[in-house]
Amino acid sequence: MYLFLAVPNFCGSTLLHSLLETCPSVVPLTDPRPEERRMKGMVEGNCCAGAGYRNLNGPHSIEANMEHVYANPANYDWPGIRKTWDENWAKTNPDAPIRMQKTPADVFRVEMIEPHFQNLKWIISVRNPYAYVEHIMRKATFHMDPLRQLDQICYHVLRTMVVQIKNRLHLGDRAYTMTYEDFIARPEYHSAKLGEFLPGLEAINFDAELMVKGERVESIRDRSEMHIQELIADIPDIVERINEHFRPVECVLKTWGYELRKA
Repeated sequence: MYLFLAVPNFCGSTLLHSLLETCPSVVPLTDPRPEERRMKGMVEGNCCAGAGYRNLNGPHSIEANMEHVYANPANYDWPGIRKTWDENWAKTNPDAPIRMQKTPADVFRVEMIEPHFQNLKWIISVRNPYAYVEHIMRKATFHMDPLRQLDQICYHVLRTMVVQIKNRLHLGDRAYTMTYEDFIARPEYHSAKLGEFLPGLEAINFDAELMVKGERVESIRDRSEMHIQELIADIPDIVERINEHFRPVECVLKTWGYELRKA
């Protein structure tokens, strides 16, 4: 059985992955380099796929700009990728029944991946769009200029939410769908529901000591509102600037249970 996470970048995919790793029945991909494995443990699928991924370098903080590349089948050797991943999982824990993988850009290639993995299930998740914009701006990776590129950031956030709607409809009962905020707010509920979705996942240990992106996580809580308030303090009109992009497609936000934020 395969379990892949269709969770966008900066939306809690690493935290979710780390929590799922606490289930005895789950085996993640691990870095083949011993020194990296000691430091990070897990590794994203695209980082250990050998030559299976081609021409995929880009500004990964705003991945929707690369959708035409990510969604192009010519950029992948899926039989080769599966072989490499299967060998990795088998080497790490050959007895684990659930083989887990997460690569944020998989959000844009769900339909492409499916035919190559039998017995594949997914977890789909999205995040509060304002928190998502704030996180990308705060990290400002790949030499970004967040304010100058705000239109691109907002496009990425909205496009990701639209694609996730399509993924949810396409996958049906082959996917467990949630939001980041609800998962953090109701861990026991989602643990039980995930166990119904895929037996073995109910064993998530929310009290386990976790390392997420090199940092020790002592308590799991949503700090999004705190960071949004810090952004507003720094850029007082940022909500209205964001709303210029969100307002015309408010229906997308509402589909996921979110509302336009008042400036």
